[in-house]
Amino acid sequence: MQLLYLWIEDYKNIKQQGFNFSPLYDFHFEPDKPDENGKIVSGTLTDNIKDKDRKKKAAFYEDFFNVKNEKDKEETQKGKITNVTAIVGENGAGKSSVLDGVKKLGAMSPKDLKDCIVIVNDGNKVYKILTNIEVSGIVNNKLLDGLHIINYSYSLDDFYKFEEDIRDKRPFAYTDTSINNLFHNINIFDKHRKVSLQHYIDVQNHFWFWYISEFANQTHINFNGIAILFKGNNSIDFRYEITKSLPIREVVSYSQEEEIEEHFYRRLYIEIITSLEIFFGDLLEPWQKNIVEKNKLSDNILFLQILFNEITKSDNTYKKLIRSIYQKYKVQNLRVKQDFHFLESISQSEKLLDILKKANFKDNRYFIINIQSELFNRFVDIDSKILFRFHSLQFTYKNNICYFSYGEKTLLNLFSGLWQARKANSSRGTNICILIDEGELGLHPQWQKQYLKILLETLPKIFPDKEIQLILTSHSPFLVSDLPKENVIFLEKEKDTGLCKVSKLESMKHTFGANIHTLLTDSFFMKGGLVGEFAQSKIDEAIDILNESEPKPKELDKCEMIISMIGEPIVKTMLQKLLDSKRLRKVDKHSTEIEELKARIHSLESILKNDNPV
Repeated sequence: MQLLYLWIEDYKNIKQQGFNFSPLYDFHFEPDKPDENGKIVSGTLTDNIKDKDRKKKAAFYEDFFNVKNEKDKEETQKGKITNVTAIVGENGAGKSSVLDGVKKLGAMSPKDLKDCIVIVNDGNKVYKILTNIEVSGIVNNKLLDGLHIINYSYSLDDFYKFEEDIRDKRPFAYTDTSINNLFHNINIFDKHRKVSLQHYIDVQNHFWFWYISEFANQTHINFNGIAILFKGNNSIDFRYEITKSLPIREVVSYSQEEEIEEHFYRRLYIEIITSLEIFFGDLLEPWQKNIVEKNKLSDNILFLQILFNEITKSDNTYKKLIRSIYQKYKVQNLRVKQDFHFLESISQSEKLLDILKKANFKDNRYFIINIQSELFNRFVDIDSKILFRFHSLQFTYKNNICYFSYGEKTLLNLFSGLWQARKANSSRGTNICILIDEGELGLHPQWQKQYLKILLETLPKIFPDKEIQLILTSHSPFLVSDLPKENVIFLEKEKDTGLCKVSKLESMKHTFGANIHTLLTDSFFMKGGLVGEFAQSKIDEAIDILNESEPKPKELDKCEMIISMIGEPIVKTMLQKLLDSKRLRKVDKHSTEIEELKARIHSLESILKNDNPV
């Protein structure tokens, strides 16, 4: 199933506007007169592409967006990119509003789909999704139940209310992998405190590592290992009142192996006690005040008693402490809150320690694991099963800590977020529609040039058993030059109303393979030329000075400095000629004045000779 057309009656700055998402169709909806409430209830849908032309196009586009990565040495099962649509336009034209409208298709239940027209194809048939608007010109109707929509955006916005409203309505048809949603989930998970930036970064970094473990050669980023930090990163996090009364002691000196273990278990211990209020916040206060009735002692309360009894034993090393809590928890067969996963996390954490002992311990501070090694894959597999985030992860390059550029983080956030969506929704149908809102932001122009190809190479591997429709918003002319004109929706903002309007862009015959300079010179992309406005204001200032009849020498010197900075050769040459002309004119004027003065001197000399003859 693929989204072909969406007509929206009234949403944000979109009023009675349709959007085509396939080069095989060119739909147009003509609404009938509105009802007594001013609502559109019916209309006629037409398609401007003939069946003969559509069949020819369909054969061409069958594998048009499926590319083979040169790094692939073996044929592997891959998904299929069925279509790509880019939505472009100036700021405020409505690009993100269109994406929000598509999100609602996946998020809303069928009865909530109102005031819109949705056209999809399923196989060779075209269907209208059931909404409250009657449409003539198309006979097949069905429910929207075969298309899963996945959203990604790197921006933080005010979309929380919408996400909360739809979160439980159709979870099988909509997945949000945006940074917005990651923050929201962290806040829901840890409702007793504000969102911690460090916690967000830790979660984000683990997403990166889990993704890279499967696609180490598909990241387009060069690094050779990861650093796992325990020592030097042991500060207690007093996020909760409960931690203030618990003993936190420094690790005493042991042999290196024992010291590594103690630092490991110390971090694990700190994470356990700082997680208590997340999972047991509603029980802590009555339990601490000893007002829990004895006959109502739950497994949750028994666990807290075991934990605190062991913590207060001063002779315990951190290793003994964790092991003791684990054993007593296991022996009593407690069933604490389901999302705590205590036994599993402790068990997996100790497996993690076994792996770290085989890694390279550097500078008595952190471990290094080569990303290409089997040890790395084992580490990530275990790390993904651990609830507690008691260690920090960083990438390395040539055994030194390496920090990512903003562009590298952009790609890692995008692909690791989509990978998480796949892990969460692996069994949900075969058709997905991925929405990416300005995903190329932060990328160097070289990567912007490669952006679409990177997506086309990577997405089928992340979703190996899916048919993928891709809808992108962008400001990049590189993306437009990678797509046929029929795959680009050009949006304009109406001057008088500010409403979103689809432009046919008659000034541009083709976009595919077009030079980006040609695209930028079109007034759709760039109004007022291609020079930065500050530079243009300085050039205009120089022109105004040179147009004066008698510019001062100081002003001409200023013009000379401005002209010397200009990089555009034609503008620079023309202004230099004007400047030279002004200065020559001054020289000519001064020469004339000199000749006149000489003549006067000669005349005076003659008079003096006549008055004083020898």
